[in-house]
Amino acid sequence: MVGLLTFPLSLLADRWGRVRSLVLMAVIWSVATLFCAVAANYEQLLAARFLVGVGEAAYGSVGIALVLSVFVPRVHSTLSGAFMAGGSFGSVVGVSLGGVIAVHLSWWWSFAAMAVLGLILVAMFRAVVTERRLTEHAVDQDTATANRPDGPPIRVPVSTLFTTPPPGARTSAAAWWCAA
Repeated sequence: MVGLLTFPLSLLADRWGRVRSLVLMAVIWSVATLFCAVAANYEQLLAARFLVGVGEAAYGSVGIALVLSVFVPRVHSTLSGAFMAGGSFGSVVGVSLGGVIAVHLSWWWSFAAMAVLGLILVAMFRAVVTERRLTEHAVDQDTATANRPDGPPIRVPVSTLFTTPPPGARTSAAAWWCAA
C-alpha cells in the first residue's frame, strides 16, 4: 500500500493541507494498529495491516515537505537526513519496545501500546503544528535562493541528460563553478 498510495496521497495532501493530511494519516495508522491488536483471525489482521500501509503511505513525502517548507534551502540536506534518521530510529525503538511488551504480555498488547503511543503523538503534533503557524514561519524559497552570496542556483534542462555535450562544453557543476 505504501508503494501504491504514496504519490496519490501526496498530491491530495498538497491540495488539502499538509498538517490535516499528516494528522489524518497518523490517526489511520494508529487506529489500524489498534485493529491489529484486536484481530481475531488472519483475514482481520491482513485487513488491519493493509490500513496501516494506507496510513503510512503519505507520511514520508508530506512530512519532509512540511519540514522543508519552514527552513532555508541551505539546510534542506541536513533536515532531510535528520527526518529520515528519525523515522529509522523510531522504527528500531518501536520494534524493540514492541518486542519487550510482547514477551512480557502478548503480541496483542504490543500493537495496542504502539497505537496508543501513535494517538498521543498525533494529539501533540496537532496541538503544536497548525497550517497558520506554518504559513507564519514559511520560508520564501525564491528569496532564500536569490540572496545567496555564492550566486544563483544551477538550473540545467532535463534534456541535457539525454544529449552529448559539444566538445569544450562545461560538463559538470564543478566545471561551471570554476568558470564562473
